Amino acid sequence: MAAVRAKAAPPTLLSLCLQAVAAHLTADAAGAGRSGGCSAHFDGFVQEHEEEGGGGHLAPEQVAEALPWELLHQLASSLPPFALELLHHGAHARCCSSTSLTDRFGKADGNRRGTKRSRCEDFNTAWQALFESRWPLHDNTGHDDLVTVDWQQQYWEKHLQECLDEAAEAALLPSFRGSIGELSMSDKIMSSVYLSENISQQYSRLSYQWTILGSYARCLRFQNVLCTAEVCDMLQHSRLEILVFVRIISEHEVNGVCLLLSCHAKTLLSLEFIHCQLYPAVMDKVCTSLCQPGSQNYKIQSISIKSSPISESKSLTTSAGLLNFLSYAKCLQLLSFNDAKMQPSFAKMIIRTLLEFSSGLQTLDMSENNGKQFAGG
Repeated sequence: MAAVRAKAAPPTLLSLCLQAVAAHLTADAAGAGRSGGCSAHFDGFVQEHEEEGGGGHLAPEQVAEALPWELLHQLASSLPPFALELLHHGAHARCCSSTSLTDRFGKADGNRRGTKRSRCEDFNTAWQALFESRWPLHDNTGHDDLVTVDWQQQYWEKHLQECLDEAAEAALLPSFRGSIGELSMSDKIMSSVYLSENISQQYSRLSYQWTILGSYARCLRFQNVLCTAEVCDMLQHSRLEILVFVRIISEHEVNGVCLLLSCHAKTLLSLEFIHCQLYPAVMDKVCTSLCQPGSQNYKIQSISIKSSPISESKSLTTSAGLLNFLSYAKCLQLLSFNDAKMQPSFAKMIIRTLLEFSSGLQTLDMSENNGKQFAGG
């Protein structure tokens, strides 16, 4: 017992102060004790605190401005994700005074300037720790060691994907009625980002999570039930680059996919379909959605179709829309039709189109189609 007492160092005044500040920021982030909760966007929340001024309230900007970096870093490492988000952008509000907070919040920080630039960038270590703590088994092999990973963006993107997956499970239940956006996320998800028992119910809604964090999303996977106009509207502030669709079959689901593609055609780099029905009429709709005005450069680099028929068994009809798209897709590097029930005649038409229009394609996979192999590289 005496040995235990010897090892336990008493808290210092500094550590107690940092704990108090951390508790304050955590409670604010969770909306504890606030009847109306914070506004729809975090920037409004931060500005609200700025306007409050005195009254004993400690705004994130005041914390970021008052503490030296060593203490700010120590504080950041003890905060849950949403509290760190407030502090992170509170620091930006002070060190990047030339840019409005509304423009900065939830957007990439590629143009950071100011004497406190290192304060903003060094939060990346805290975000990495949060990511690895929440997803310790996450495969990180895809990250290039020579490129700095934006762990803040990675954290919130994976969080949003978990929210979407959970919403899809709820929406697939026969008893589900109502709005997908009004679904409340589980306590497990909410406690991982707020670390508080007193979370405003408004904050747990799927629509709220997307309103304040949607701009962090770059790569998303959609179950069929999520391909709706409502979900598309929630994603309007995202700059989606990679989209994966699973089990798209009905006309309603196809229309939802086309709506999502139309909204993000200018930023889309990769598109994947898994266990979908992509018969010629559907592929024509999909390709038309990708060919939006102003996106004539066709930046898309990868199209992958897995276990999804694109040809009807008793028809030789082909997708003219797909052939037309391929004739313009100069940036396309990978094209895969794996187990797509592709007819040999259609495969030849695709190859002929790629050769005729001098495609820069690097990988072409047409394997597992009707028992025949059409693979190239």
